[in-house]
Amino acid sequence: MSRLPKGTTMKNEQYTALLKEMYPGIDIVPVEKYISPQATIRHECKSCGMHWFDKPYNLINKADTILGHVCNDSIFNRIGNNGYTTHSKHSFKHSEETDKLANAVLLVEVGYSIEEVAEYLEIKPTVLLRWVNHVGIVPKNKLKRNSEVKTTKQIEDYNTRKKRQEIREMLKLAREVSWLLENKVKKEAENTTEDNTSNS
Repeated sequence: MSRLPKGTTMKNEQYTALLKEMYPGIDIVPVEKYISPQATIRHECKSCGMHWFDKPYNLINKADTILGHVCNDSIFNRIGNNGYTTHSKHSFKHSEETDKLANAVLLVEVGYSIEEVAEYLEIKPTVLLRWVNHVGIVPKNKLKRNSEVKTTKQIEDYNTRKKRQEIREMLKLAREVSWLLENKVKKEAENTTEDNTSNS
């Protein structure tokens, strides 16, 4: 059972005590208020002076993995040095590239988005998604489908439609202004005619 189950509420003092228990000899404190295990907050390690954002869930429950804190070293600096094995008949070959991919899968498993990990590690998101699916992980932040990603053409079409709408609104306003001016001229002409008639 995990030390910090999802939905656990506590005060910063309790969370700090839990961090001390998980990282003896290292002084890690939350800089921001603890919200929940899955809510990312800023942390500071007073031992090495490092500041970073992370989920309490990762720091506590994954302390013995690459997601745990190591003084003067970030998670992403350590990627490539750790292996990842599966219990299925399909296993990764040991190479630098597959180690990087394996650790990317691990990061997705603990809650990081596919897009975030793929961009940071320079892996194609579709390749990462395929491996995530292959090992049976359900990503918490699913990769956007092509239909949800706006292409350049869709953006251009939207901009064109927006410009046309603006032109239509300007023409409508121009017609209204023109109509008001015509009415003003007519009224002035009528007033002039009435004045001339009354003077005669």
